[in-house]
Parts: sequence; structure tokens; C-alpha cells
Amino acid sequence: MASKVLHIVVVFNGMKWLPQLVDSVQASGTGDVWAIDHGSTDGSWEWLTQRLPESERQQGPNHGFGSGNNRGLEEAIRRGVDAVHLLNQDAKVDPQG
Repeated sequence: MASKVLHIVVVFNGMKWLPQLVDSVQASGTGDVWAIDHGSTDGSWEWLTQRLPESERQQGPNHGFGSGNNRGLEEAIRRGVDAVHLLNQDAKVDPQG
């Protein structure tokens, strides 16, 4: 059985990268994207609301990259996933793993 991974991304004005990032994670088939938006003004949040289910996105104040990842790690623990993958918003996941 394949491991279930939660791919965590902290977003701040990352609209130019989000489609490629989310598409790459989904194409990898390794798990879900969980995004926290830190007050973007470039349409990132609106795009996330159209593209990810409510359970896969959150919006909150910008307390920094580490704080956003910590919120994602709390979500991963709550879900009981096998692994987490902390991603920068400009990253891509290799579909070959």
C-alpha cells in the first residue's frame, strides 16, 4: 500500500506558481495539497477556493513561513498521514516521486 503524504504549502502572493504546484502534486498521486494563505492580494486565495476543497485550504494572518508550516503539521497529525512534504510555493513535485 502506498504511503499517504500531505503536501503543505504556505502561500503569500504566489498566484504565478500555484497552478503548476497544485497540478504537479495531483499528478504525482502521492497525497493531498494543504495550503495556508497568509493574506495574498494577487488572487491566490480566490484561486485556491476554486481549486481546492475547503478541507484543503485555510486563510490566516501572516505570522511567517514557520508558523504556516506548523499549522500544516498540526493538520497532518490530525489526519494521521504517513508523511509530510513541506513545499515552497514556487516548487513542483516530480510525478515519478
